[in-house]
Amino acid sequence: MAVMAYMFLPMQARSPLLSYLLAVYLAGIGAAWALGRWDHHYLSDHRPVHATSPSVQRTPPALRVSLATMAGAMAYMLFAM
Repeated sequence: MAVMAYMFLPMQARSPLLSYLLAVYLAGIGAAWALGRWDHHYLSDHRPVHATSPSVQRTPPALRVSLATMAGAMAYMLFAM
């Protein structure tokens, strides 16, 4: 959410270095979603647990693709701006 707030700043107020760092971060998150490495954040009971806990669900493929696409699109927007 902080990245989205950062995107609302005027262009003159943005730091190019911070924009590139955030874009790389979002690209990494997108890759993690696409590869299924971020599934431990999709919990069945909304409590923090270990990734090996039985209460962790596998993310449905459609949701995983959607979240990876969103992260990739946000990274692209930061690079393009």
